[in-house]
Amino acid sequence: VGYKNQTLVSNSEKYDAFYCYFTELGEVTGPVTKTVELKRPFAQLNIITNDHDDAVKSGLNVSQVSVEISEGCDKFNLASGEGIKATAGTKITFGNATKVANDHLAVNYLFTGGEKSLVNVTFAYTDGDLTKGGDASRSMEFAAVPVQRNYRTNIVGSLLTSDGKFNIEVKPGFDGN
Repeated sequence: VGYKNQTLVSNSEKYDAFYCYFTELGEVTGPVTKTVELKRPFAQLNIITNDHDDAVKSGLNVSQVSVEISEGCDKFNLASGEGIKATAGTKITFGNATKVANDHLAVNYLFTGGEKSLVNVTFAYTDGDLTKGGDASRSMEFAAVPVQRNYRTNIVGSLLTSDGKFNIEVKPGFDGN
């Protein structure tokens, strides 16, 4: 399975999914009970800021966000459980969408290669309503971000008011969801 770059938008829960692939069921001739553990074929990438209120006080009001991934996977093999790396130089773009919340700016679902992968992330955002003179030129880059299938990666920091240190966390199991 894969996604087409031109149709992706940031912050869409419709991309979340679960799957299980197994072959050991065999012939079924009557009632069967089988426990099946579903997992996500995706890593969840969250971009979270802790300085929203300070940004608003300084005149910065984030309205639209987008995320671009390079060195990522654009397909997933359900049988092997492996991500399929995008062609070299291909960027996977999750286009403009309204931010998730004041502090949660972006949530995106990424195919990953095997268990762990490193991707490069470009996060862009608009400052205000573009129809009223907003600025669409703001962006930041994060190199070698670790992502893992069925895990959540959080990029957390004072993203809107300062250049500096960003903490990246990888948390198991989407916090049980």
